[in-house]
Amino acid sequence: EIEGIDNLTKLSYFTVYKNPFHYLNKDKFGGTGSDGKYKDPQAAVEYNKHAPERRETLKIEAERIDTERRETKRLEAERVEKERMEKERQQIETERLKAERIERERIEREAEEERIKIEAILNIKKLSIAYRKITFEKISSKTGLDIEYLENLSENLIISKEIDAEINGDTLIFRKTIPESKIKEKEIASKKVEIEEDIKFKQLPEIKKNLIVFVSYATVDAEPFKVKEIAKNLATYKDIGDVLYWQEDMEDNIIKYMSDSVEKCDVMVLFCSPNALKSKPIEKEWTTADIMNKPIIPIFVKPDHIPPLLKTRLGVEFDTFDQQKTIDEVYNLILKKTEKRIINIQDLKTDF
Repeated sequence: EIEGIDNLTKLSYFTVYKNPFHYLNKDKFGGTGSDGKYKDPQAAVEYNKHAPERRETLKIEAERIDTERRETKRLEAERVEKERMEKERQQIETERLKAERIERERIEREAEEERIKIEAILNIKKLSIAYRKITFEKISSKTGLDIEYLENLSENLIISKEIDAEINGDTLIFRKTIPESKIKEKEIASKKVEIEEDIKFKQLPEIKKNLIVFVSYATVDAEPFKVKEIAKNLATYKDIGDVLYWQEDMEDNIIKYMSDSVEKCDVMVLFCSPNALKSKPIEKEWTTADIMNKPIIPIFVKPDHIPPLLKTRLGVEFDTFDQQKTIDEVYNLILKKTEKRIINIQDLKTDF
């Protein structure tokens, strides 16, 4: 030990304060002379003895500062890269959603065009029973389709031999190759259909004000699709008489309930999902409705969840975040499909 200085004091000024020994303790060691050297030789010895410790401390401090600087730079680079990747991800997601929307609109547009074409073909074929000849203007007034479109469609049907007819100017002439007795039978049958459809047509305004909607869905989808809430809200809309769904209305016999509900409903709302695709009862419900010519409205999260035979039907994409939007779209589509049904039944009326 140096006289008057303990080890703890020496440790403090050498390793913490990093000040020269002789400045802190110059009085105890006699200070330095005019030549700058220590008057007390022991002070110089003690100061020089701790020089490596001071250098090591300075080195460690420099390394610490450099490490902190490198880490700060690395974290900043990581932040910038994350922001870039997030921006790129959002851009890709936006483009994907846009592409999906465009593709969905294209599919819906093509499906609607195909549906119109199929309906037009069926109507033209039905006209061959009621008419020997009919102008395209009259067909247009019945179907609401463009005359040129009907002319081209009829020409294709004649070429493909789907109808036995010819086009003479603005008139479609059907060739009657059926014996007269058979024609009479068809006329009687057609007249019977006309009377039945007339009765249905007269009842339709009342039915339209009290539409019965049947909701078909897989039990496990009740909560994800909010079936109960949608059914309850839909029942409050104008022109909706009742909304049937099995959790609310079923008693004991589910098969009888399904059969009765499908038979008396005016339109079916089908919640489409992987669960519904695997369900045999759901398949029976919508196939029965399809056979009975009931309008079917698919509600889906993904178009792939719609049964293949119903992909051409107009449906509603389920909005997880906006239930009211989904209900409004379903209601509008119900009115649209039931109104179309009224028009179709009116078009079935024939004049002899």
